[in-house]
Amino acid sequence: MKILITTFTYPPLADGCAEASAVLASGLAGMGHSVVVATAFHPQRTPDASDANPRVAQFKISGKDNWRAGVLGETAAYQDFLRSFSGDLIIFENWDAWPTCLARPLLGQLKPKKILVSHGYTPHIWDIQPKFPWGLGNWSGGWPLVLRTPWFMRQFDHLVVLSQRQDFGRFLDHRIARLTGFKNFSVIPNGAFSREFNDAALPDFRVQSGIGSGPMFLCVANYCDRKNQLLAVRAFRRAQLKDATLVFIGSEFNDYSEAMKRLDAELQPQFPAGRVALLEKLSRTQTCAAYKTADVFVLPAKAETQPIVLLEAMASHTPWISTDTGCVSELPGGLVARSEDDLVGKMKELAGSPVLRQKLIDEGWAACQQTYDWERVIAAYGRLVESVATRGESGSGSV
Repeated sequence: MKILITTFTYPPLADGCAEASAVLASGLAGMGHSVVVATAFHPQRTPDASDANPRVAQFKISGKDNWRAGVLGETAAYQDFLRSFSGDLIIFENWDAWPTCLARPLLGQLKPKKILVSHGYTPHIWDIQPKFPWGLGNWSGGWPLVLRTPWFMRQFDHLVVLSQRQDFGRFLDHRIARLTGFKNFSVIPNGAFSREFNDAALPDFRVQSGIGSGPMFLCVANYCDRKNQLLAVRAFRRAQLKDATLVFIGSEFNDYSEAMKRLDAELQPQFPAGRVALLEKLSRTQTCAAYKTADVFVLPAKAETQPIVLLEAMASHTPWISTDTGCVSELPGGLVARSEDDLVGKMKELAGSPVLRQKLIDEGWAACQQTYDWERVIAAYGRLVESVATRGESGSGSV
C-alpha cells in the first residue's frame, strides 16, 4: 500500500508530534507499506534517496489555519504535490497545521482515503498574552475552524484521537464527534519504546554529567514558555532537598534557558540546597540514560495533550510529577500537581518515599506494557490503515 503522511514537524525536530509522526512512518514502512512524508523544510535534514522508505518531501511553508496568522511559503507546490499523489491513503497530522489547512479545499478532489490524526484540538483555546490585545486576535482567528469542524470532520474517512477524554479543552474534537454522531473514529494513544530505556549498554549518566548519588529530578523538553521550566526551578529551590539535582535537557539553549539560569541564581542565596543543571544537544542515547537513572521525572508544562515524555518516564521505570494538563490526570505512574505549592510538596513527598516511588513505577510500567507501547500503537495503526483503505470505513475502537 502507498501511504502519504503530512505533518508540519518531523525529525530532526524533537517535539512530540515529530516523534509520533516518525514512529508512525517507520512503523508502517516496516509493515511493507511504501511511505512518503510531506513536511516543512529543515536545513539539517539530508535529502533521501529516491528509493528510501519512508521518504521525506520538504516544503518551505509556515503558519497554521488561523486568519490572523495565515500560511506562507510554497503553498501551491504542496497542493500540487497532494493532487499528484496516486497512492491509497493520506494521513493528516493535526487539525490546524498548515498541511491540513492547505489540503482542505482539495479534500473532495483527492482520491486516496483520508485519516486525520488529532494531537490535540486547540483553535478555540485562548493563549492569554501579557500585552494588549492579550492574544484575543489570534484566538478569534481560530473560531472559523471551530464552527466548521463538524462538517470538516466528515471530509475524512476516519478520525484518530489520543484519549477517551471528551472535555472542552484539547479533546473538544472527540466531544464534537460524539455529539454530532460521527462514528468513524478510534482512540489510539501515543507510546514509548521501553527497550530504549532498559538497555544494559546505556552509559552512566550520573558519572558522565558529574551528578552525585543524591535524588535526581529530570525534565526533558525544549526550553520555552509553554513547557514552563521556570516553574520547576522555583518549586525545586523552594523544596530545599539536600544533595538533590534537577536536570533539564533541551534541544538547545535560548533566551528562555538564560531566564532559567537567572532565576536559579536569584533564588539560590535564599534556598541554597540542591543543584540545577541545564543541558543541551544531548544524543538520544544520553537522554535515555538520563531517564534510566532519574529518581523522578518532572513536567511543569502549561499546555500538553498526551505528553510522550511521561510515557517515556513510565517506560524507564521513573515515577513522574506533572501539572494538570491535557489528559495527564488519567495516566498512571505519577502524581498531578495543581499549583506551585503542590509541586513543592510532591517533590518532597517523592524524594522522601522510596515505597511510593516504587508503587508508581509498578503502575506506570504495567500501563506502558499494556497500552502505551509504540509497538502496540503501530499495530493498531496497521489494522486501521488496512480497514480504511480496503473496506472504506472502520467503526470506533481503542487500543
